[in-house]
Amino acid sequence: VARKYEERDLKLLNKPMETKAEFNRKHEYILKDYPNAFVNYDYRGYTVYINSGKRLYHFWGRNAKDSGEKSQTTEMQVRKSEPEVLSLLNRFRPRKLYEVPTEQGFCLPYGFIAGDSGHEPRNIGITYRLQNHPDVTIFFQDLGMKPKAGKEDDLNEKDYVIWLWNWQYQWSAVSKELIKPKWRSIEMDGRKGVGTFVKSVYKDGGLNYGYVAYVQGDRQARNLKPDLLLYVMQDSRQARGNPPMDKDELEKLAEHIVSSIKRR
Repeated sequence: VARKYEERDLKLLNKPMETKAEFNRKHEYILKDYPNAFVNYDYRGYTVYINSGKRLYHFWGRNAKDSGEKSQTTEMQVRKSEPEVLSLLNRFRPRKLYEVPTEQGFCLPYGFIAGDSGHEPRNIGITYRLQNHPDVTIFFQDLGMKPKAGKEDDLNEKDYVIWLWNWQYQWSAVSKELIKPKWRSIEMDGRKGVGTFVKSVYKDGGLNYGYVAYVQGDRQARNLKPDLLLYVMQDSRQARGNPPMDKDELEKLAEHIVSSIKRR
């Protein structure tokens, strides 16, 4: 697919194509199997998929910059990253809901990494889908110390939330309206932040509602006070014969979740 895009750009924009060797260097990948897991390595990083305890877990390493050096290959990335991957696989295990491990480590939703001090770089998120309302998705994210997930380092709280609505959430809507009060004072983990509740309208006349809450972390102590992001998002197409959740119910659900989030 990537090669076809290059051919298109050559035809339309007269943009030179990369040599076959350079293209292969950038797009080669290696899949390696491990017990209950497999890892996809490429020339800049890796992605880990774990199937354990009837749950799927997804980890990824931070991508290195493309140095342009011919030695930056997928094979080199395997040699460099596999010890880190093996360490993670050896220390990770599933965790039951509300289980508090006795050993030192880092808890994440339904998982535990033994020996993790909590100071390692992280960016952790979890998604839930409501059984009775499959049109509603709940996502919570701890953006960690050096998230680099979007514009959170460049913008203040309000501008970051605006960026999320403009570029990330319900992007196929033809119009979005911030429901009053447009900017809501919220607290997550005992820290103040901003909340927004939005009505989105689509070409076919359909409506969806969404709620985003965001707390900006302490840039000097993100391991203790990370950026926190929650959204409760509706996609009525996924209702599957069930009545879509109504506006007031979604707003009430989102506000309840926001108020319940705390560091434990």
